[in-house]
Amino acid sequence: MIALLSNSQFRTFWLGGTVGDIAGNMWFMAAAWVLLELTDSAVWVGMIGINAVPAIILAVVGGGLADRMAPARLLTIGAAGYSAVFLMTAILVQLDVHNEWHIIGLSLLIGTIWAFQSPATKAIVADLVDRSRLVTANALSELSEFMGEIAAPLLVGFLIASWGAAAVFWPASVLILIALALWARLPRHEHPRTGDSDSMLRELQRGLQYMRTTPPFTALLVASTAGLFGAMLIPLVPVVARDVLDAGASGFGVLSGAFGAGLAAGSATLLVWGERGRKSGWLIVSSILASSGIAGFAFAGHLGVAVAAVFVVGFGTAVTGNMIVTIFQISADDSMRGRAMGVYSVTSAMLPLGTVIGGWLGAAWVSRQRC
Repeated sequence: MIALLSNSQFRTFWLGGTVGDIAGNMWFMAAAWVLLELTDSAVWVGMIGINAVPAIILAVVGGGLADRMAPARLLTIGAAGYSAVFLMTAILVQLDVHNEWHIIGLSLLIGTIWAFQSPATKAIVADLVDRSRLVTANALSELSEFMGEIAAPLLVGFLIASWGAAAVFWPASVLILIALALWARLPRHEHPRTGDSDSMLRELQRGLQYMRTTPPFTALLVASTAGLFGAMLIPLVPVVARDVLDAGASGFGVLSGAFGAGLAAGSATLLVWGERGRKSGWLIVSSILASSGIAGFAFAGHLGVAVAAVFVVGFGTAVTGNMIVTIFQISADDSMRGRAMGVYSVTSAMLPLGTVIGGWLGAAWVSRQRC
């Protein structure tokens, strides 16, 4: 880990990602709060996740762009787009001229930007570090995401309570501008291209054909979509805490914290031991752990058992996600890496659908219990 952070290029990328993750989490949390204030409707609050729609549709195109131009350039363009959206949100909320449709539209813009930036974010790691250090590099990137998820709620809660939602969007705008400044310093490595005269559509077709005919990718995509089952767990946790375990809000907090602790523990384990052993072995064991944790949670009748199960799910999820990304990065030819990561980004963008399905299952279970 120390050797990686001594690499100035990767350090710059990682710091930009950490700051950007905090800013992004701040925007979504504050936007959800604004929607609640405007509509007093949980349905409208859930609509903030509509950003997944353009992300799913356009991520493959974003991967194609990452193979046609330097990924670092896409990172800076994406950060500039986020900055514009964040500043626009801050102005609308500050002037009190916003409504729920403004927030939904801005969320769609964020999903569109993410679709073009996410494949480049994954592809550039293999440009900045040696392939033998990709597991550690991806673990550090995961930790930056987790830090954003931990730091943002603390900042957002304090700022909204003290000065209102507008006070969140301004610092979020400043943070994403810092990320933009950092990423602008990254080297512009362009990937070798096949058939410079080909249209974007032709390159995308070639990339999808490459994914179908290269053995690891089909299995990896199946493993990626299995994350939907893990995502189903998220909306079930508060239902189980309240209605099954009789643990109330405090139990919900403990269970949520256990999942976060498991994610962090999984990434920390990979930082120390991730370069040892076969990556396929890590992937198989972590998948079994995550599945076992989900099964254990389903049958847990005691809070302690549920906490342990959720921790195991978090641990397995972190390791599985890291290994899938790493194998994608290693297996893809340099000229195809952007498109490969674009296809992977589609599966990532689909994960919120798991929370929707889990919410339906939870609602059906509660309805059945009340009958």
